[in-house]
Amino acid sequence: MTSTTERIDSIEQQLRDERVTHEAAISDLAAAAQARGGRSGRRVDGAYFTDADVAAHLARRAIGAVLLEACGVAPRTVDEVLARGGDLASLVLEAAAHHASAHVDVVDRLAGLVVFDPTCGAGSFLHAAWAVLVDYDAALGAGVVSPTQLRGVDCDADAVRACQLSLRLATRGHDGEPSIVVGDAEAAGVAEAADVVLGNPPFVRASAQQRHADLSTRTVPNRSAWIVERAVEAARPGARIAFVLPISTACTDAFAPARAAWDVACDTVLTSHFDTIPSSLFERVVQRLSIFEGRRRTSRWDSCNWYTTRYHRWQRPERAGLLERVRHVPLPPHSVGGSIAKVGEPVEAGLLARLFSHAPAARLIVPEATAPARIRYKRRWSYFLLFTDFVPRMWDADGAEREPSELKALGVVSELDARVLLSVYSSTLFWWYFSVYTDNRNVNRRDLAAFPVPDFDHATRMRLAELSVELMAALHACAEVRECTYASIGTIRNTYFRQGATRAVLDRIDEALAPAYGMSADELEFVLGFERRFRS
Repeated sequence: MTSTTERIDSIEQQLRDERVTHEAAISDLAAAAQARGGRSGRRVDGAYFTDADVAAHLARRAIGAVLLEACGVAPRTVDEVLARGGDLASLVLEAAAHHASAHVDVVDRLAGLVVFDPTCGAGSFLHAAWAVLVDYDAALGAGVVSPTQLRGVDCDADAVRACQLSLRLATRGHDGEPSIVVGDAEAAGVAEAADVVLGNPPFVRASAQQRHADLSTRTVPNRSAWIVERAVEAARPGARIAFVLPISTACTDAFAPARAAWDVACDTVLTSHFDTIPSSLFERVVQRLSIFEGRRRTSRWDSCNWYTTRYHRWQRPERAGLLERVRHVPLPPHSVGGSIAKVGEPVEAGLLARLFSHAPAARLIVPEATAPARIRYKRRWSYFLLFTDFVPRMWDADGAEREPSELKALGVVSELDARVLLSVYSSTLFWWYFSVYTDNRNVNRRDLAAFPVPDFDHATRMRLAELSVELMAALHACAEVRECTYASIGTIRNTYFRQGATRAVLDRIDEALAPAYGMSADELEFVLGFERRFRS
């Protein structure tokens, strides 16, 4: 098997022999760097390489925001343009065309602007940033940009070499070279002071023994948080920052220090969120993602202004132009465990306010060992969660029945309340809440206990209990036994439920819940229609 080093040597030789075009060599170098260690090796080191359109989108936004501020536009106004997906380049060029002083200021800012990627890999972000700088340079008639404005670090020597060579090709005809060096951006003093910081750090689990005592994010069990903190701390005041991160950064308890670090370091943070089914943001990568874009603080006294988006799910044909269609809204004040709410429509903010006017379900939950009643639940790889009053059947290869390993139980204060919670947790309302506040992978007791549940009147309690019986009957009616083979446990036979077939019962549950939560007609319509095209 040809090593990465040998592949890069070969590409370099082909260039010297003029047997390959510069454009083809750039593509081949990126492929060589990305192939290091194979798929299993990349999974171990957490290297999910950035698709070109993602890098280009974030580079345009970050550089455009810096230059628009240079034109005299207030930072909060720039944030609003970013939030609504506005055309930053048009605004920059319009200001420069109509005001001589703005033209001088934006050209000066463009000439001195430094872009840094702390985990540059094959250079996706730096290539994208260079293209943006060159476009502005040409549009402004400035002739001031230089490859020396590009800075990158990576701990992999092959990736650094590939990045150096490909950027040298991309920036040919301009004086100077980018500064791309081998280094560990997780270490103190490695990150560069820059005006634009872009990256997609490795999503690598970390142990307590690997922690850096000086980092506020040291308890986060993922090195991506540590790299981001170093890079953001080194960024210049007013710098624009954008990182592609695991969705855990936005919504899990373990990443709470990472969210706090963004809040302390930035005066604005815009977050956007992306699922993996039915389609994923990065080609051939199954990884739920959040993108964090921030502005480095210029004053330690201002509070941070947070924005968010809905949780994006899309069919493959919708992938083209997906990022350009993303729209941010101000982050609502309601939270669960410090999670960033994934909402994108005004109706959702009102719905959250209605939910959180009620007490959490924790008052109905008791230790399972002494519980008078219990319900069972598990996650699913679809757009439903499974809540039942029975144990779904599963058999080993030898025919012995076993309990599903992912099935959990929740103790409830009474049989009637267990019936009520079966309906409540199975509702589309709860699925929306789950999509808003969790990583959409793990069903945690925290999320069940925190869900607001009204003090239902007797009639509503009885109606919800009746609907839970209907729902269980509908699940049994649509159950299928399938045979599956897994590397870890071998061949099993498992019970699956076509939960889309239960949708009519779920709609009746949400209609029964609406008056108790005080939902408006628009809010109920939103709930009933939430991701309906996927939940069929």
